[in-house]
Amino acid sequence: MHLHFAEPRWLWAGAVACLGLAALYVHAGRRRRRAVALLAGARAMTSLSTARRRGKAALLLFGTAALFVALARPLAGFRWEETRSRGIDLMFAVDTSKSMLATDLRPDRLTRAKLAVRDLVRALPGERFGLTAFAGDAFVQAPMTTDASVFEESLDALDTTIIPRGGTDLGAAIRTATVAMSSEPDRRKVLILLSDGEDLAGAAGTAATEARAKGLTIYTVGVGTATGELIPARDEAGQPVRSRLDESTLAAVARATGGAYVALGPSGQGLQALYRTELAKLPRSTTAERRRKVYIERFQVPLAVALGCLLAELVVGERRRARWRPATAAAALAVFGWAAGAQAAGAPDVASYNAGTGAYRQRDYAAAQQQFQAATRAGDLGVQANAYYDLGNARYRAGQATEKQNPAATVDAWKGALAAYDGALALNQADADARFNRDLVARKLAALQQQQKQQEQQQQQQQQQRGSQQQKQEQQQGSQQQQQQQGSPKQAGQGGGAQKPSPQRQGKQPAPGEGGGQGQPQNSPGAGNPQPAQAAPRGAGAPTAAAEGQRPGDQAGSSGERAGDQRKQPGGLSRAEADQLLDSLDGQMQRLPMAAFGKRPAADDQPVKDW
Repeated sequence: MHLHFAEPRWLWAGAVACLGLAALYVHAGRRRRRAVALLAGARAMTSLSTARRRGKAALLLFGTAALFVALARPLAGFRWEETRSRGIDLMFAVDTSKSMLATDLRPDRLTRAKLAVRDLVRALPGERFGLTAFAGDAFVQAPMTTDASVFEESLDALDTTIIPRGGTDLGAAIRTATVAMSSEPDRRKVLILLSDGEDLAGAAGTAATEARAKGLTIYTVGVGTATGELIPARDEAGQPVRSRLDESTLAAVARATGGAYVALGPSGQGLQALYRTELAKLPRSTTAERRRKVYIERFQVPLAVALGCLLAELVVGERRRARWRPATAAAALAVFGWAAGAQAAGAPDVASYNAGTGAYRQRDYAAAQQQFQAATRAGDLGVQANAYYDLGNARYRAGQATEKQNPAATVDAWKGALAAYDGALALNQADADARFNRDLVARKLAALQQQQKQQEQQQQQQQQQRGSQQQKQEQQQGSQQQQQQQGSPKQAGQGGGAQKPSPQRQGKQPAPGEGGGQGQPQNSPGAGNPQPAQAAPRGAGAPTAAAEGQRPGDQAGSSGERAGDQRKQPGGLSRAEADQLLDSLDGQMQRLPMAAFGKRPAADDQPVKDW
């Protein structure tokens, strides 16, 4: 039984993969021995079996090799199968150039060619047919089909306007038909080309050679006569064009592919003769059977071996088989007792962790922190890592509760949470949850500290503004007190000398109809020191502005001005009352010192600019 492989390249890939696995195994063994010697000394005894380890490596290598052998598809043995030979693919290429309108064949060349093709298709039922139209270019009018009605509809649609590019390119027609028939490589391919043979492009010979290399046989049919006929077209000189049948070109194309040439004739008898002499000899759709040898796939065997080896490598262990001895039993009991004691010793730590978890679920974060803090002292590293992680969560939640009322306490709590997350990552660097929570808390802590810093800066600015406002108020109060001290009345002479007499005022009689009797002078000079007159009380009997006197040198105002003087502001004095009050204090009036220009303090009701 001959053995060969359908895909031998996988054998080379498997050899490279097995060599790579062997090199990795040797390297890993060296590193393992080096690590054991570093930790426990060069003479350290281990419970691993060298033979078992090597056996596992052999299973792995053998299973990998068998897997690549299965991928190579081993073939062994064969069987005979009957194959069916299909019929022929028949493509018609019809010239649709303007020369096909010549009437040397009645009614014209194109119509006579279409009728001949229809008759031949009806003589070959069950075969596949296709239609290609060509002039200066070519395209498939109907793809390969066994439906004769569809083919005839496409044939009826042919005319000289279906190809916009003029001329006759036999090479384009041959190449287009070759591509259209390439979908079924097992069928016999035949091209029947109907044209007047005027190959204006001159590439028919090259295209025919290429078609023969692809298994295409071309039969050419000449449409027209050697004498030719005038067509509805003119040359460059404006003379009518006569189209003649070029049989030599069509015959050369047919011989290049092993085909034959015939002339269509006036009634299409040439295509019928071609069918009788050539096409009838081709294999028809009455399928011919033949036997061929088919090799049997044997990939199932190496695939099963590969799966078995890989599964065995997973099952086989690396430890030595222990023999049951009294000493061994005693050692096992001792180890069991030590493990039980260690577990009992670590039980309180586990209980603390569980209690912390319960408190956390109840949102009692203070109690949860205490329990998780106690669980961080557990002997089990896994319990420690979980305790540190949950401690960080509890501290974060506790700080979150005081973020609005007491930001300082929140900052301290979140700093503790970061420390707890760092502890969890130190014990388990692969803990993605702890790393994510730590980064989140760090960002929120930085944002809170930045917010506190901004608030402190705003408070300092407000304190500075209040201090500057208070200083301005004190300055204003001091300047007002100084003005009051400077403006107090002085005694006449300031040294016992005579006082300056105050100016006299002439009294006026009250106007008729205004209360009171005759007005008397309020202040008249006398022999002795004159005393200032007291201001008349403001009330129902007080003199009005009409009865008031005027200062010396004052001119009488108009009636409009007097009316304006009589108007009082709410809660204020009229002009007459103000004059009376000034006259009563005339002897005590002193000139106040003027403040320096630009030194005048701002009024209290004006806003203090803080920019």
